Amino acid sequence: MTGALVVTSGVQAVDKLGAAQENKIMTKEEIRERVLQKPFHPFKVRLAEGLEIDVPSGDHVHLHPSGRTLFVHLDRGGTKIIDVALVTALETKETT
Repeated sequence: MTGALVVTSGVQAVDKLGAAQENKIMTKEEIRERVLQKPFHPFKVRLAEGLEIDVPSGDHVHLHPSGRTLFVHLDRGGTKIIDVALVTALETKETT
C-alpha cells in the first residue's frame, strides 16, 4: 500500500496521496475492521483533542464487544482506555 489511509469523522482530511475525504463518519464498525484486519497493519488512533496513539500490533489493541471502548496497550506499560466517540481518525503508516 502506498500513502496513508486516513479515516475521519466530521472534518476534512487529506491522505499522503492528496485525496480529500470530507465528512467521513468514524464508526465502531470501521474501527473493528481495522483492529481485526488480517494481516494486521500498524496504525495510529487520532483523538478529538489531537492526541495520537500508536498501535504497533494486534496484540496492543482490543475493542470492547459493545464497540464503545477501545483499549490500546502501551509498550512502556499501561493501557489507554478510549471512548470510541472521541476517535476522529485512524491512520495507517506508509508501507513499501
